Amino acid sequence: MGLCAPAVLGACASGSEPVVQTLPPRTSSTTADPDGGGSTDPGSIPGTTAATGPGDATITSLEVKNQISCTGSVEITTGAAYATEGASSVAFVVDGEQVPGSPPTSGSFDIPLSCDGRSHTVLLVAVDAEGRTTIDSRVVLTSTTPLGN
Repeated sequence: MGLCAPAVLGACASGSEPVVQTLPPRTSSTTADPDGGGSTDPGSIPGTTAATGPGDATITSLEVKNQISCTGSVEITTGAAYATEGASSVAFVVDGEQVPGSPPTSGSFDIPLSCDGRSHTVLLVAVDAEGRTTIDSRVVLTSTTPLGN
């Protein structure tokens, strides 16, 4: 996996400055009704339990570049800077796949992306001591310039 850095002969150039936006933690939870009737209180479905209110973990910031340009279709990494409070662990997910590694509960972490001209969804999942999650997301748009141009 290549890095998007000057050491790679200028193969990648970053886009605009990172966007800083934090969404409030989710305050309620719904689950699909097993009879197909929409959503219902998860505590009313036999065999399920419902968390009471949001988790104790909060995501206070998440910064990821919103645009990345590369020469050719390559694998790159981009840094995510973030802070959480009350989290016992965090994980990153890109396009539905968990990123390997053990990121700190606050700090920075390298996120692998395919620089393929598509947008990619990056999720930060903060988990509290009881296993409840808080999620924040960003979309990163990649663009490619064909080799030789």
